[in-house]
This record gives sequence, structure tokens and C-alpha cells, in this order.
Amino acid sequence: NFTGIASAYTRIDPTLLSKEIASFYSPAMVRKTKFVLENSEYMRSRFDTYERDLMVGHKDLTINGKIMPDTSVMLGLMSMVDRGTTFPAWNAAYREGMGKFDNDHNKSIEYADHLVRQTMGSGRALDLPTILSRKGLMPVFTMFHSYFNQQLQLLVVSGAISKAEAKTNPTLATSKFAARYMAIVVVP
Repeated sequence: NFTGIASAYTRIDPTLLSKEIASFYSPAMVRKTKFVLENSEYMRSRFDTYERDLMVGHKDLTINGKIMPDTSVMLGLMSMVDRGTTFPAWNAAYREGMGKFDNDHNKSIEYADHLVRQTMGSGRALDLPTILSRKGLMPVFTMFHSYFNQQLQLLVVSGAISKAEAKTNPTLATSKFAARYMAIVVVP
């Protein structure tokens, strides 16, 4: 999910997100994690229902768990990486929402949930279009659909933002779009 953080930079204020990442990986991690889990039903349930295999793997990473690494260990680590990227993004989006919505706590939570869902979907039914939630052989043919669909959506949004910005300052709009394009397409 580290590639998702690059996409989050296109939707969340980059300064806020950078500060949040830096402060998240500090002694404040426990407090910031607790804040997210206490305030966001989406983020709480993301880890209860999110990829059952990842949750099982995450729970096996204990002293009483297996000694030899296996698939569950790797899945557990993937779950930790997801938490390490989505929590700072959620906190940054929440802070941005507080500024946008005149300190409205509930609107800021909805805003943060929405931005995390849009930039770093979890693979849950809530995050998937119908074509991806089908059973049988369909997943074989659609396994990259979600990733590329998310990239397309972010590019369309970035293009619309740049088009609006170009009306007042075309040079700045072009450079901002180039930076967004790099974060959406080139870096991942």
C-alpha cells in the first residue's frame, strides 16, 4: 500500500500529509492510532473485515505464533503496512476536513473516510465495483481492474483540478499536473 500513499498526495494537502507521516512514525503513533480507531467506523471495520487472510496472518505475529515464517507472516506484514499508510493519510485528511468544514467533526470524519477509500481501497465490497465483487473465474480477468481504475479516477480528478487552475495561472497548473501525474503513474 505504499503506492497508495503516493496517490493520497494528489488528494490530500501534501504538506499536511507529510507532517502527519512524520508525526505518525514517532512516539505519538499510539495516540494517533487510537484517535483514528475511536472516530472512524470505516477504519475500525477495515481491519475487522478487511481481507480475512491478512487479519489471520496479522494475529499470528505474536509470541505464541509460529516460529517459521510462512504465508500468514507475509500477509500479517501486509496488514501492518496498510495500517502504516492509511492511518497517517486518514489523520491528514481529517485535519484538512476540519479546515474545510469549519471544524465540523462529523463532516471531517466522512471526508477522511472518503479520501482513504478513494486512494487506498481495502478490497472490501464497500470499496469494490460490481465487476470486481463477482465470484468464479471473473477475478482472474479483473485482478488489475481496481488498481488501474483508481489511477484513471485520480488522473481525471487531477485533470479537472488543473483545468480550473489553468484559467488563472497556466504555468503553475501545468507543473502541478505534472507532479500529480508523477505521483499517480510514474512513482507506483
